[in-house]
Amino acid sequence: MYAQNRAWDLMDRDGDNKVSPKELETIATILHQKRIDDITTSLKIVSSTSSVEYVLQLVNKKPTDKIIRRDFKQIIGNVPFSTWHDEILPALRRQEIQHLSKSM
Repeated sequence: MYAQNRAWDLMDRDGDNKVSPKELETIATILHQKRIDDITTSLKIVSSTSSVEYVLQLVNKKPTDKIIRRDFKQIIGNVPFSTWHDEILPALRRQEIQHLSKSM
């Protein structure tokens, strides 16, 4: 907590207990760059992971594990409704149609 209090004191140069955008500039630059670096690292990790492996990691499962409904509910929480509606459901419907047409 000492470092955060010290940072505040160093930013609030005029002691008015308010930090102006100009006073915020140094910390904002560092925090912004740190976020960019973290996202870049995350992107590299996710990009090098297979899609199935990625989803299994979301629910803390091994490649040999099966997904149960409770796991599926965890996945649901990470996906916006529009993705389910616009992408996932249509893809699953196409897959079902292909499956049904092959079994006829």
